[in-house]
Amino acid sequence: MSLATAITFGGAVNLLLVSATLWPDVLPPAARACAWLAIGGAGIASAWRTNRILPDWHKRVVDDRGLFPQAQAEYLRGHWLEAESLLQNLRRESRDDVEAQLLWATLLRRTKRFDEAETALDALEQLEAAEPWRWEMNSERRLLRRERTTEQAA
Repeated sequence: MSLATAITFGGAVNLLLVSATLWPDVLPPAARACAWLAIGGAGIASAWRTNRILPDWHKRVVDDRGLFPQAQAEYLRGHWLEAESLLQNLRRESRDDVEAQLLWATLLRRTKRFDEAETALDALEQLEAAEPWRWEMNSERRLLRRERTTEQAA
């Protein structure tokens, strides 16, 4: 929906620019002025709607003292204990850090703590800020089911 809105908005602005510069006779000046007002109003309305949907987007910078990148680096190196320690510190400081919670669930799965990983994913799904991460959470659940099944079959 947002992409379609952006494309429509961009197309309308481009058409107005073309009609104002290259083909000024296509639209009468009054119609062109009304169209510019409508485009400006749509831009303001869109900004207002975005501000309502994401009220604190500009305040969402988390001061994690670089813990997340460190935890991610340790995780990628396969240093599970180091990554776990960093993630536990980060989770204590910020319970609503979605990326840290998702990496935590992934770490639990990788260390075969399947029940804890499922509980972590359940808690993560309760966070409103986790909605953009829905695909990743579903993917993590699929991996969790597959690894749990493989582990039980062994």
